[in-house]
Amino acid sequence: MRLKAIAALAIVVAINFAAWYLLNRPVAQRSWDGYIASVSFTPYQADQGPHDKKYPSVDQIDHDMSLVSRVSDGVRTYDALNGFENIPRIAAKYGLNVIAGAAVNGDKEGAGHDDLELSSLIDMWKHNKNVKGLIVGNEQVLTNSMTADQLVAMMKKVRDATRRRPVPVFTCENSEPWFKHPELAAGSDFICVHILPYWDSIPVDQAIDQIFKVRTMLAEKYP
Repeated sequence: MRLKAIAALAIVVAINFAAWYLLNRPVAQRSWDGYIASVSFTPYQADQGPHDKKYPSVDQIDHDMSLVSRVSDGVRTYDALNGFENIPRIAAKYGLNVIAGAAVNGDKEGAGHDDLELSSLIDMWKHNKNVKGLIVGNEQVLTNSMTADQLVAMMKKVRDATRRRPVPVFTCENSEPWFKHPELAAGSDFICVHILPYWDSIPVDQAIDQIFKVRTMLAEKYP
């Protein structure tokens, strides 16, 4: 009886494995043969990450940038410290533009952290002509890490410091904060919206339509 039970269990496991395999087979996509206007760029290596405070070296950033330059005209960054302040200079070497970001978070990394991020962001603009936009924070309202008013005040600080050679200053959020906080849009030079159908439980066959739907709604709200 024990052997029969083991055999039955093995059959059930095999059937389940086969079913999941058939339902989740990879879908082949056509190869990309053009250029992308810009890509998000966080050049962490396999053994690195912000939680462990292990950051890529200049040589590692340079290597990854050389690969990105084959498919994109520019990069967007998320951090203005920890070696990422070198990205605009390295990007210029490959003819790439940069939309530079500062990882402000309400000083959760320690007192004065946000001021250091903003100062470094301004320095990146000051010393690199290929910096075409400055992002203050990433999804901080969505994650309840900062208020819209806090971000607006920080954007104003950066904007005041860059008046000599004006550059768009803005923040990036999921669509919900943009709809809920008109003051956030009023304080941004550009509405950088993350439209993520997957996280909103939108079926894959409706994803593209959802992206354009949200974009249209935002354009109507903030003409």
